[in-house]
Amino acid sequence: MVINAISRWYPTRFPEAPHKRRPLWRRADYPIVLPNGWPVPISRLWPLLSAAGAFTEEKDGDTVIALQGETMRFEAEVGWGTIKIVVGPHDDLHKLKDAHEAAMALLVEAAGSLGAHVMGYGIQPMTIVHPGLITKRPVWQKMHEVLEMSWLTWALTCGDQLRVGLCQDELVFLLNLANFYAPAVTALCANSPIYRGTDGYHCSGRHLLMATISGQHQRYGVFPTKFESIKDMITRFVKLPFFIQVDGEDYAAHKGTFLEYIDASQAAGMDTGALVGAYLFHETSVWPAAKLHIDDGTMSMRGACQQPWEDHMAAVALNLGIIESGWELHDFFHTHIDPPVAPRVPYGVRQPPDPPRSAWDSWDKLHAYADKPTTYGMQAREPFTGYLEGTLQICENALAARGLGEEVYLAPLWDRLRAEQSPAERIRRIFHRQGIGGMLDALAVKP
Repeated sequence: MVINAISRWYPTRFPEAPHKRRPLWRRADYPIVLPNGWPVPISRLWPLLSAAGAFTEEKDGDTVIALQGETMRFEAEVGWGTIKIVVGPHDDLHKLKDAHEAAMALLVEAAGSLGAHVMGYGIQPMTIVHPGLITKRPVWQKMHEVLEMSWLTWALTCGDQLRVGLCQDELVFLLNLANFYAPAVTALCANSPIYRGTDGYHCSGRHLLMATISGQHQRYGVFPTKFESIKDMITRFVKLPFFIQVDGEDYAAHKGTFLEYIDASQAAGMDTGALVGAYLFHETSVWPAAKLHIDDGTMSMRGACQQPWEDHMAAVALNLGIIESGWELHDFFHTHIDPPVAPRVPYGVRQPPDPPRSAWDSWDKLHAYADKPTTYGMQAREPFTGYLEGTLQICENALAARGLGEEVYLAPLWDRLRAEQSPAERIRRIFHRQGIGGMLDALAVKP
């Protein structure tokens, strides 16, 4: 069966031996806007960036979609007013920071020559969605044809994504862990409350809008239950609607699930290799909070909005801390989520009875909290007292244990925790007092 074949092959795309130090990539999206908040076509940036460094131009038809340099990459996003910076692999956060800041310096200079700003923000602030926002790539145009208006949210939103190298033995556990703690990342890093020129009254408008994309099928965010195995993950993914299929050099809309596509394709004589390729293409349109990638043996973590520039390493550091914490974070949640007989005590004090370690038996309790940070940010009621503080402390300890001083990048999150405010609360206040101009001044990247 095709699902069995994919399930056996999939883990082999990751290394068997644990990484001595995990390879890290960062994929960070930024809105490019004029002083009035309206987007700037990034096609105007390509020649300016090319002139500033040695880049190889990549095209899809007549459309430039990326500039590849030796140490950095700039990519077009679904919306023509958003650009992605890609750096890595590096084996520590300091190197990742230096590479990202070097790329940002080029980008800010290029945008500045057009009178535009790069924003440390999770969404286009002024743009009202319309089909003309989509970058002219056939696959994205076809996605809009299939998904209609919901696809246009991709043209607005900007995340800050860490990709981290995994080995075979830890795939399922760390995939579940990263999905399980994604709501904590959202609470601490929400930064997209103002969009379409007004207050959307959600701290992460980005998450709110993205969840509308085929939302009834749970393609985005934290999945309802944990993944039991790689086969379980693939089995769930193939039951989702398959939006578009590759038809020669063109794309064609598909009606039905990918499982139905497998059945029809096998009946028509398609071989297993071709079906595996089709599955991997299908997987690109499934967007859980954490997701495996066989192309480079990594997992992406996408719970964070793009951050204010002065804190731009905070979300990346938090996500790496989650991965490095491993079982300690798992046990922390399950030790505290089941109310003990004794009164609650602060984080750091073990509460009797100490329950036996069990893998993800409280996923339903996490889900009662999962969507709340999207609206309320850090004001959302925690699953238990000290949840965010404990998560942050355990992540800091894990980074400190690496011995590289990377825990320094979590300092802005401690400030947010003490103030009980994510960036969204601050930006909302600035917007209501000073308008879009004051908001833009606060969020413009100034390296």
